[in-house]
Amino acid sequence: MKHSLLPILLLFSLLTLVGINNHQAFGAIYYCSPSGNDNTGNGSLSKPYRNVERALQDMTAGDELQLRDGNYESDEIRIELNNITIKSYPGEWAVITAPTDIEDASSCIWYNEPDVQGGLLENLEIVGGYYYGIKFETNWDWGLGVQYGVRNITIRNCVIHDTGRDCLKITPGCDQIHILNCTIYNSGIGPSNLPQNGGPNAEGIDNVNGSNMIVRNSYFSNISTNGLYAKGGAKNALIEGNLL
Repeated sequence: MKHSLLPILLLFSLLTLVGINNHQAFGAIYYCSPSGNDNTGNGSLSKPYRNVERALQDMTAGDELQLRDGNYESDEIRIELNNITIKSYPGEWAVITAPTDIEDASSCIWYNEPDVQGGLLENLEIVGGYYYGIKFETNWDWGLGVQYGVRNITIRNCVIHDTGRDCLKITPGCDQIHILNCTIYNSGIGPSNLPQNGGPNAEGIDNVNGSNMIVRNSYFSNISTNGLYAKGGAKNALIEGNLL
């Protein structure tokens, strides 16, 4: 009986080491705080940056950014790296807000490079954007032979609201976008949704030809037009456990 425990102990040790190594290999952790400083800070917990855009300049693929409690301005936060995590600091709540009346700030958060793969937005409040709260970009209309978009992004436990048009915009080829346990409301409140600008046309989630989307356990209210849809060639969408 004593010898039979040895393989189990060895396996446990191996799994522990693998877990540690995977955690270390995932990337560095950076911090932002409303009381931080983009000039004198270094992104550490004791010397955080002030703005998300400044922290992203230092980050590389696989890094994580934790936002301390409070409000952050977005002039259009662009995520161009694979497997970037942006989340509120544990036990706190960060709010990222973009204007709805400045067209250059077209999205509060924009995954703007179509070849971005992997990423997580978690425990955040995302507000505004002239068009979108969150947009996932595609190369669909770039005239290239191979067409694809941002893929494998998870939006979890987020509140997304008061956007110029759609709260979330998924463009062609942006596959495996997962929206889980989110609250989505007040789409289309900006001038971009006025009749003279082509409105009303402001969905909670506007998915045009993005396959393998999952929308689960989320709440939608006060949406200008459609609550959510997957159209234009989208395949294998799973929409379950939501309240609209």
